[in-house]
Amino acid sequence: MKLCRRCGLRKMATSFHRDVTRKDGRHPYCRTCQNAKAAKWCRENRARANQNVRRYRAADPERIAKQRKDYVRKYPEKVSARAKANRAYRRGKIVKPTKCTKCKAVTTELEMHHVDYSRPLDVRWLCAPCHARVAA
Repeated sequence: MKLCRRCGLRKMATSFHRDVTRKDGRHPYCRTCQNAKAAKWCRENRARANQNVRRYRAADPERIAKQRKDYVRKYPEKVSARAKANRAYRRGKIVKPTKCTKCKAVTTELEMHHVDYSRPLDVRWLCAPCHARVAA
């Protein structure tokens, strides 16, 4: 058991990222706290985060292409359903509402969520927080 320095909870050692520079070989913050910290940094430093992503992708484009190919090969139904839904949206066959279908929050930034990939045009429009909860 290890104590997270951020949230103060005792958790299993596997709940902490590895860190060879530490005596115990684990990061002082649990994965949950570290992920929240990283997400906050990305939100606050959007331009720099995007620049880091572009630099990472440019450094090894073959690897990125292979990952994409592997994903398409592993999940062809998902890829096909998303492509069909995006095409239908661009052509006006699917209309984006102004409210999240789950929490009813009014926002312009809604995301498509497929409940069943075999029905590609049957999508729910969710705000990012609701989509993260439903997809998890």
